[in-house]
Amino acid sequence: MTDILALREELIKRYSARNARIEEYYKLRDLDDPRAGSPLEHGVRNDPKTTLNLAIHFLSGGAERFELPIVTETPEERVFLNKAERALQGIARTNDNEMRRSGQSTSWLRHASDLLATTGGLFTLSLVLPDEGGYPSFVAENWDTETCYPVYGERGMTRFIHDYKCLVEAAEQKAKDYGWQLDLPAGTKECRITNYYEKVEGEVHCAVLVDDKIVQQLDDVGGTKGLFKEIPLRGSGIGYANRSRSDNVVHQYEGFLEPIRQTAEDSNRFYSYI
Repeated sequence: MTDILALREELIKRYSARNARIEEYYKLRDLDDPRAGSPLEHGVRNDPKTTLNLAIHFLSGGAERFELPIVTETPEERVFLNKAERALQGIARTNDNEMRRSGQSTSWLRHASDLLATTGGLFTLSLVLPDEGGYPSFVAENWDTETCYPVYGERGMTRFIHDYKCLVEAAEQKAKDYGWQLDLPAGTKECRITNYYEKVEGEVHCAVLVDDKIVQQLDDVGGTKGLFKEIPLRGSGIGYANRSRSDNVVHQYEGFLEPIRQTAEDSNRFYSYI
């Protein structure tokens, strides 16, 4: 079994420049004042926030559209594809409703657009699971780019780690939903969750760790075996084209604010002068 903790630390180091840059994007979006507390008068331009909001609006202003390709041009196929497209629209509405029920006052598309424009990347967990009544439940859960660490081979994603912190109440709810056995010390307020996926000989092995302890039952090859043939994550980073050099990941995740980030300090200084 792959040493999950060692791999996690290796990937966090590999993607450290990306995450540091994303933190700068969020500071620009939040109009963070790097000179706060200075006795000198100064200002912070709101261009990063307004232009980013406009970009997100352009990306998510309309509803999702689904157009399936027609192959045989027969009436029967058109009827079938029309039903399939309406079903996809219904799934999209369900995803929106699920997000709002979870306390997020936004649509799935706007959430995805926000992550893509702000962080320069988007990763979506894509699953089809049976619900309590035996009907299919379609999962499309967007994950923050800062918490996602993919490893790619010549034929796609080979390993993936999703590493993040959450309040203990959220972890306990996940444990209830997924049947984890938590053993957290009394007084714990925050915990660290690590989701691990690895593709091995045509099968995907999965594991979940909470505070570095495995809470999802593992078998002798390293995880829940045979649920998927491919790692159920879709997404990547935007930015420069992938180059044959060791640091290509540095420029692979560049958000909408990247050009502004490089000149923001000079722009704020000039704005303060006038």
